[in-house]
Amino acid sequence: MRKNGRDRERRPGRRRARRTAVTCMTVCFLLACGGRAYARDSPPGETPGREKEERIRLYSEAADSPQEAGMLPEIYEDWDGRSWRLISEEMSELPVTGRRREVAGEVTYAAVTADQEIPQTARMQIADEESGRTVTAELPLDRTEWLNERWESGYSFTVTFHEYGSDRYRIGETTIAHEEERPPLAECEAQLLRETGLSDKDLQIETYDWAGAAYRDENGVLCRDALVTAARRVRDCRAVYRGEADLPDYTRYRRRGEYEPVLEESVSAAASPTAAAPAAATPAEALPVPPPEQAAGEGTGLERWIYRAVTVTVSLLLLAAAAAGFRQLRRRILRDKKGTVDGDPGDGI
Repeated sequence: MRKNGRDRERRPGRRRARRTAVTCMTVCFLLACGGRAYARDSPPGETPGREKEERIRLYSEAADSPQEAGMLPEIYEDWDGRSWRLISEEMSELPVTGRRREVAGEVTYAAVTADQEIPQTARMQIADEESGRTVTAELPLDRTEWLNERWESGYSFTVTFHEYGSDRYRIGETTIAHEEERPPLAECEAQLLRETGLSDKDLQIETYDWAGAAYRDENGVLCRDALVTAARRVRDCRAVYRGEADLPDYTRYRRRGEYEPVLEESVSAAASPTAAAPAAATPAEALPVPPPEQAAGEGTGLERWIYRAVTVTVSLLLLAAAAAGFRQLRRRILRDKKGTVDGDPGDGI
């Protein structure tokens, strides 16, 4: 009676071990053999060999106008050797916005004197090759380069002599002796330049003469003007302006085509001499775009390889688990047999 009691106690453990082993084997079989076959099953009423809602998209080269957009091929063959048929196409717009980049330009200022300043900003015309447009941008001064220093004649200015007709003339705070025929400036050229805010390093007086008759100013003082001509020291300045500019928005166009798989009989018919030859697609016009949703196990070559690797790995792990279950079951059976052989025969009476 005790022996039978032990057997009844061990039976549930054996049954659990057997169920575990059978479950592991079933799962391994389904993953290794049935996964891809299930993904390719066709629902009732569908043509075998064609996956439901399996599509890919191809795009042509983008162009500046719809008329210039490239054409899509009627039949496209992917890297895996599968053929696809064009079922619909439409023209799509590609807005190009928010562009900003660094631009630069230069301006040459000719005959710049020492007292002149170079502008700190400049409005530049920027040609945008991508959009084919021209945009105006105000750029800050980046650097300057001075060239071609020289003396240039032709500069003139007026000097007013106060108290004309007296023994001495007055120019600002300076007084000089009277001279009727010609303004007496030979003795005070440097002082005259200082009075006018100029320097003898940047200006050389060449001639001077009376400019018109004498007159009285608003205070009744007799005055007379003299015209002075001089040469100035000048240089050319090459100024470079640089900064960021907002580029204009524009739109490009391309064709978008929807493709479906071609059945083997359709491919054979298309390859026959009586079938019309489809236009060959150039690599630039047929850029494959993965479909948004694919059946399990489908996709690019890399995706299928990853799927197979994961399937094999999981299968091996489950096989190892099944083997461990079988070993555990075998050990229990051996322990049960050993316990039966070693047990006291009198226990069963």
